[in-house]
Amino acid sequence: MPIDKSGKWWKGTGEADAIEYLNALKPGGYPVDEVLPQTCECGSTTFLVYRSGDDELSYLVCCGCRSKTFVADSEEHDDDHEYELTKCPCDSTQLRIFLAVHSINDKSVANWMSIGVICAACGILGMPLDWEFDTEKSDESYSKHTRPLRGKKKRS
Repeated sequence: MPIDKSGKWWKGTGEADAIEYLNALKPGGYPVDEVLPQTCECGSTTFLVYRSGDDELSYLVCCGCRSKTFVADSEEHDDDHEYELTKCPCDSTQLRIFLAVHSINDKSVANWMSIGVICAACGILGMPLDWEFDTEKSDESYSKHTRPLRGKKKRS
């Protein structure tokens, strides 16, 4: 199903919609090279997104198991910053997360990262944060987002 652009807010349902939305925005003025959908080891695909005001720092809290994961290298720069919870215009806080990555010259380096979201309640698309990153993709601050985030694993 394509993005619904008929109302005040663009609405989508999945990864293809998040990619289209993020490419239309060109975070940092760049096209998106890669999109990393975020999931938790517990199986959940919805998160609460907390972000700092000016410092381009963010963390996710899994809506399933409540595990906390800092986005990219945010934890390295967190000196007791104040974070605010990201809310959809519909007031829901449960969001599906898609990290958009741009590499300028060297594809082994992530130069720009953006958080794209789809509201789990109403489907509104958003981008609450983007920042210059300049980190090797082999670094754990990047590579942790290429696999399920650490959480409380589902029991079989």
